[in-house]
Order: sequence, then structure tokens, then C-alpha cells
Amino acid sequence: MKKHMQYILIFLLASCLLNTACKKDKYKIGGSLDQAKVNMTTYDYLKANQLGLFDTLLLLIDKAGLKDMINQGGITFFAPTDYSIHNYMVRKMYKGGFPAYTLDSMYKYDMNAFKDSLGLYIVKSTLSWGNISPTGMAYPTLVNDVQATVSNEVVTSSYLGYYNAVSVPPTIIFYNTLGQKTRCQTFGVITNTNVLGVLGNEHILFFNH
Repeated sequence: MKKHMQYILIFLLASCLLNTACKKDKYKIGGSLDQAKVNMTTYDYLKANQLGLFDTLLLLIDKAGLKDMINQGGITFFAPTDYSIHNYMVRKMYKGGFPAYTLDSMYKYDMNAFKDSLGLYIVKSTLSWGNISPTGMAYPTLVNDVQATVSNEVVTSSYLGYYNAVSVPPTIIFYNTLGQKTRCQTFGVITNTNVLGVLGNEHILFFNH
């Protein structure tokens, strides 16, 4: 995962541009503007990411046998990046009492938690820009009795892409579950299997804030 860190400035810049330049029928990822429809499954799309931002996530998905979960129809998957996994590992070391915490540690201690928690990132509906309101709506996730609220909110923070020179403030999709609200840096990718969004790099896996 160390190789991913060299791309953080590039990816954060792309995220900032997304907030101000993204149109409803297009999306930004990896610094380029592309059509929302891609001719591959969600799993294969994540695997093909040019910056390798989901390599560790897919290793965990493979290890847990959850490929079919993220490829099923009728859902929207709000994928965490490898940075979210890295953030979780750091938290385990500094607040969880582990002197070192690696991917092997996750395999040993947290695979059951991963299997149980991946469903928190999946809502049982195919969402689009047009059906997400500023106030948000709650949707059931794949975890029993847990809902997520998805909203499309106007932002006025420079950190989130707002500039005084811009006449129309940008809007950002937010994903809120278990009391944790996380921005989406990419949303609305339509794969052959479902709809995909990507959570911000600052997110911590399992909503473990």
C-alpha cells in the first residue's frame, strides 16, 4: 500500500476538481472527466483503477469471498479507498494497543468484522444524482436494521472545493451511517452490475472514528 501514498496529492487535486466541475452525466476519477457508464462489473472497474486505489480493498474482498456482494444488481456501493484501510490500521496502532498492525493483522483479527461490515457501504437501491436531495433520504443497507442517509448538499468550505469567485457553490454527495457522515469524492459510476460511489480518503474503515 506504500506505493499508493505517492499519488495522494494527485488524487486530492482530482477530488477538488470533481466538486466544481463534475456534471450529472459524467464523473471524475484519477484526474480525468469520463462518461458515467462503464462496460465492466463494479469489481473489475475497481481493479482497473489506474492509481491502484482499491488494491488492498479488493484483497480483503477476495479473502472474505465477497466479490458477488459488490457485483450484485440493484445496489449502490460506496467504496472505501485503500487510504481508508490505512487510516484504520493507524488507528489500531495508536488507539487499539497494537505496536504494529498490517494487512496480515487484518487477516488474522478482523476478517469477521470485514465480512459483517462491508454491507454498511451498500444501500439496497440504485441511486443517481436526480434522486438524491439536499436534505437526504434514508436507505436500508445490507446490514440488518442499519440505514444510511445519502444527501447532495451545497458546500461553502474551501476544503470541499468552494471559491468566492465561483458564482454557484458546488454540491457534494454525503454518505451518513452509524452517526458518521462521509463525503463522496466520486459518485454515479454506472457499471454493468450496479452504481458506484467512492468515499473520501479521510474516511476510516468500518466508520471507526
